[in-house]
Amino acid sequence: MTKFPLRQEDFSVSKISLINSCVPNGAAAFYEATKAWKNTQIAGDPNQALRKFGYVSREEAEKKLTPSSKEPVAPPDKPNVVFAVMESMSADIFLSHNPSKGNNTLGSLEQALSSAVVFKKAVSIMNGTFPSLEGLIFDTPITPISQGIYGRKKLFFSRIFEFKKEGYKTVFLTGAPESWRQINETFRNFGFDEVIGSATISERFPNAELSPWGIGDKWMFKYAEDILDKAEKDKQPVFIMMLSTTNHPPFKVPDNEIVQATNFSVLPDYVKKDSSEEQNNLLLQTYQYAADNLGKFVLNLDKNGWLKNTVVAATGDHNARLKYIVEGNSHHTPTAYTCIA
Repeated sequence: MTKFPLRQEDFSVSKISLINSCVPNGAAAFYEATKAWKNTQIAGDPNQALRKFGYVSREEAEKKLTPSSKEPVAPPDKPNVVFAVMESMSADIFLSHNPSKGNNTLGSLEQALSSAVVFKKAVSIMNGTFPSLEGLIFDTPITPISQGIYGRKKLFFSRIFEFKKEGYKTVFLTGAPESWRQINETFRNFGFDEVIGSATISERFPNAELSPWGIGDKWMFKYAEDILDKAEKDKQPVFIMMLSTTNHPPFKVPDNEIVQATNFSVLPDYVKKDSSEEQNNLLLQTYQYAADNLGKFVLNLDKNGWLKNTVVAATGDHNARLKYIVEGNSHHTPTAYTCIA
């Protein structure tokens, strides 16, 4: 099974919110609203996050978490900042890259990483895409925050407002539909000037293939290049937070693109046993596709001279999910990688 039945993501047919609001009938809209409300209630008090991590009080947490070194000095010129959150780009597959053994999982990213700082032991804040995304935006383990009544409020503890204070244009760019998790309605309350998803990207690249989870990562990165090009021409620093979607079950390389050879036998045993050889190979192919297009994006920035004034960081949102497509659950360990170019 490679397709889902109609669901909330299918409400997004345009970049115009009013048109998307007219897609569901009254019964469907009420059902989705009721379901979302029931699933997104946050119980407890403001100190529950402190207790979750073993702190008795806010003062204790501040004392232990406050860095002893001096604050870093901001650069005189404001560089563009790109932060790519890569779907299921886990460290175990990242580290299994070995072209000599027929397993190419990185593609062009291998070359891009030659001048990058790579942290190979990062741990995701949560074990799902949206919880990890909220953890990065709000710097908190409490989730979901933006899916209930709080999504319609200005949450100024969002880290995105720090960029706005410094004069940055802020963009959330994803291959997923704009209506996924209602980000087209809520993320503007957290500091993003624009929320761009598959409907908008498809208008720019009408021949791009759409999958159950959105548009291929290749097109998302190409759209990011358009944003950076405009930022350079307008002399307006831009912060882009990206969320890729391709490396997600059901695994399929978009647009019938040909990828390089992969070899599932190189994977660690604890990864191989979670799925069949066929599923492992499909996962490795979409992993390589995503990594390759991330690498091409960085190399293109360097080629255009933009990398001199652009900081690029990338991380996985959580580990690869294999048993998800075999048994219908999500068994994985929350490891990822982070790199900065």
